Amino acid sequence: MTVSTDNQRLIDQWFPCAAVDEACGNPAGSGRNEKAIFTWFASRPIAQARAAVACALLGDDPATRQTIEEAVRGSRGAIDKLAEAVTVRYPTGRPVVLDVFSGRGIIPLEAARLGAVAVGLDLSPVATLAGRILADYPLRDWSAEPPLPWHAKRLEAIRPTQTATTRGATCGRSASPVTVAAGASRSWAAWSCAIPTPGLATMGRRCT
Repeated sequence: MTVSTDNQRLIDQWFPCAAVDEACGNPAGSGRNEKAIFTWFASRPIAQARAAVACALLGDDPATRQTIEEAVRGSRGAIDKLAEAVTVRYPTGRPVVLDVFSGRGIIPLEAARLGAVAVGLDLSPVATLAGRILADYPLRDWSAEPPLPWHAKRLEAIRPTQTATTRGATCGRSASPVTVAAGASRSWAAWSCAIPTPGLATMGRRCT
């Protein structure tokens, strides 16, 4: 585990409560997009997790505070800046973020987006599955995997009755639940990988 020589943490001095509260009202910070992938009974706003991880990893600085507020509101450029700041703060290696009650993996997901090595643990096998779907599998490199044999053929069959939207897909009667789920998972993976994620969120029922 990499430890910074500067033990001051921003979270000990400040937390962007107003920005988190504001972000909870939009899709980028409410967590509704993530909940659409896997419904979880104790869903938390993703803006809260993003702010907590950033404030715990970085030191206190006026510029850092402003960048965190922008990232909490959903700015991808600000998220990139925070990832760079984490790299500068931990020059000898990526920090490790451990969440021992990770649930569906929101904190490990945000930690991985900022470049940390994220580890999430939960006793519930359902929570472990949720965390893998949300924070582990989308961040992996699947380019070497062979294409699904039925995927292209099925897409051609439903193309006339399927309309893509920014929040997923609205399908006609010919689209099966399996096809919709596969499309949603691939779209989520593309969205997750669009943000630089040098860290990989690892979900499991115990440390390995």
